[in-house]
Amino acid sequence: MRSILLAALALLCLWLPVTASAIAAEAPDFLAPDLVPGSIDVDRVSRQFLLHVPAGDPAGPRPLVVVLHGGAERGDALSVARLTGFHRLGAREGFATVYPNGVGNTWNDGRDGAFTLSRPSAGMDDVGFVVALVERLVRAGIADPRRVYLTGLSNGGMLTFRLACTHAGLFAAAAPVIAALPVFRSGTCRPSRPIPVLMINGDRDRFVPFDGGPVAGFLGQDRGAVHSVAESLAVFARVNGCGTSPMTVARRDAVPDDDTRLVMEDYPGCRDGASVRLYRVIGGGHTYANPDRPAAGPIVRRILGPGSREFDATEAIWAFFRDKLRNPEPARADR
Repeated sequence: MRSILLAALALLCLWLPVTASAIAAEAPDFLAPDLVPGSIDVDRVSRQFLLHVPAGDPAGPRPLVVVLHGGAERGDALSVARLTGFHRLGAREGFATVYPNGVGNTWNDGRDGAFTLSRPSAGMDDVGFVVALVERLVRAGIADPRRVYLTGLSNGGMLTFRLACTHAGLFAAAAPVIAALPVFRSGTCRPSRPIPVLMINGDRDRFVPFDGGPVAGFLGQDRGAVHSVAESLAVFARVNGCGTSPMTVARRDAVPDDDTRLVMEDYPGCRDGASVRLYRVIGGGHTYANPDRPAAGPIVRRILGPGSREFDATEAIWAFFRDKLRNPEPARADR
């Protein structure tokens, strides 16, 4: 598998200013053979990513899933790879996975707020980075431009919203997780065309409030504000021509001792298959759903809230992405 990954990165070297195969040769052992690091320059800043290309010889370019990490001390590309395992699912399902890395482990997601604007990512063109990375992978023959999908957690989920607002022509579908549409950017959220959106949110999230409002910080930090989950969904339901009232289906409580339940909400009648869906985790906190999740300790649980084992978020996101197809169009600049 490692030889296939290096061959794919050799194609990227036609486009990337940094020789990815040379970087891969120096990679720590724990990255091999699943993830190969690479780098591209955006606005004279070297930006890093981890890439996984499944083994085998596909008939053409593969689907690509772009996964954006959350914004925290340990919120980097490798951490979100370990947490979500998209590349492991990709090895089975045949899609490529790329994990971009934010500057200072954070993203410029479009929020205002003094603390958010003071982070190392505040002046970074993260929209340009993700767009440039996708376009390079497409030109290198790795990614199918009709099947590029975007997901992200928390801070990365808010950047997912930003990209869905400004570059709907680049992505076949988007899935922000434990995130909501920032208030500061909502007035400029005008997708160029319908884009399927899946949200996964816990209704007891203390960091990204389900009903909207200030993003929680420590010591009174101003981290900006977000719309409610319902308001965030409504933006895309309008763009996608969906009905205004979602249809709700409650799933059986598969794991009673995790203190969560799953309710699915689908907006009906969306144009061109551009569905809008919510996985509402009743009782869930600021966590990523995983049936194999070990029980969190009392301190982590007190801070983040209950973690759901009702479903596998990675499998659910890929199931939503799998049948979505978009014809490519030029991506709009984020202005």
